[in-house]
Amino acid sequence: VLKAKFEAAQKPFSDENYSLAIQQLTQFIQTTPTTSYTYEAYYKLGFSYELLGDIDNAIQSYNQVEGDYKERSVRNVADLEYQSGNFSVAAEKYGELQQIASRKRYIRDALIGLTKSYFEINDYEAANYYADQIISENLTANFNIAELYKGKVLLAQGQADAAITQFQKAISLAQDKYAAESQYNIG
Repeated sequence: VLKAKFEAAQKPFSDENYSLAIQQLTQFIQTTPTTSYTYEAYYKLGFSYELLGDIDNAIQSYNQVEGDYKERSVRNVADLEYQSGNFSVAAEKYGELQQIASRKRYIRDALIGLTKSYFEINDYEAANYYADQIISENLTANFNIAELYKGKVLLAQGQADAAITQFQKAISLAQDKYAAESQYNIG
């Protein structure tokens, strides 16, 4: 019976009818607040809000999630906070993600998010530390991001020549938006 209720509540989500999904998932959570499906319902509720651009309610819903959907939810909150310019809160959430991450992609997301967030709040020592962590975790596909931010830190600290060397490393690693940003920073 409970599974059938949850399946009915999440059907609009599966059908990509996110407005109706919000209504039905909210009703499910209100009528059955502590079940094995509650956290999945909160995750899907948060995702629905996010897709409809209601960031505050998305964050509020994601923050209720525990269990299997916790990593995804914390990552989504961190990303939303970063995109909203709340870099200190984003850094906290990426730090939380780093602590709980069991999958390599979430470890990668946490380290990249920490690097970028700390750079944005001018904590260059922390930004550099997490850029080094990307390298030490052997996240080879993301070395160029690390090199870009190491260069940005050096540039922000007035070490232009050293920054150019870092930017050149980033450019040599991949031809993507990080390489383009590195090239832009060189001039």
